[in-house]
Amino acid sequence: MKNFYIRNAKGDIVRMGQCSSDTFSLQAQADETVHEGTPDVKPTDTPLMGTGYAAQRYSAYPSVKEQLDTIFHQGLDVWKAQIQAVKDKYPKV
Repeated sequence: MKNFYIRNAKGDIVRMGQCSSDTFSLQAQADETVHEGTPDVKPTDTPLMGTGYAAQRYSAYPSVKEQLDTIFHQGLDVWKAQIQAVKDKYPKV
């Protein structure tokens, strides 16, 4: 599986997710470009993330790989505490 994100012709992130290597290039539509990985969230990326707590949380959460590593090596309680700290720092409004 690959993480991907898609930017439109203006450079805005319009979609992101995971897909198989076989379908990676098929994710983009006309005038869009598919990129491998997870984007750095910037203030200009508001169509997907918005400007509120979701964008702040997204950039503050560890990568999925890091989260899984924490669960495996340190357990669910440590992982939950890390995630809760981000949620507490950037609460839903």
